[in-house]
Amino acid sequence: AGYKANQWFSIGCTLTPSFDLNDNFKFGYFTGGLFMSGGITNDARLFWCTNTWFGVNSDKTYSIRQYSYMGYEFAIKNGDAITPMLGLDHSWKFDENPDIAAGLYYTHGVWNFYVWGNDFCKSNPRVVVGVDFKF
Repeated sequence: AGYKANQWFSIGCTLTPSFDLNDNFKFGYFTGGLFMSGGITNDARLFWCTNTWFGVNSDKTYSIRQYSYMGYEFAIKNGDAITPMLGLDHSWKFDENPDIAAGLYYTHGVWNFYVWGNDFCKSNPRVVVGVDFKF
């Protein structure tokens, strides 16, 4: 769910409980996300966004992570766009060093194709390739 107040600020969230289907639907973990974003320039091509992820496991351990980015949308032919983004990822406990996160989106109509990565300065960097769409 989300709400766009204006070009400078929008907010959204997701709530995802997970249950073990092989163990009588026993609660496994919960993930929740709070997402905020907005334009920095009047045309909003330069923008900021921040994602806060909350996790609670069945053993009552929890985590809160913060991902904060800036990006710029470069328009190309036929309304398509390329959007590079750069940011930081860190735990709210600050029990580890913040790390760099970066990605690149290619937008075609309602479709986004992307390559995304984080934990570049850690022993197990992560890279994700994905597709999403708006409807």
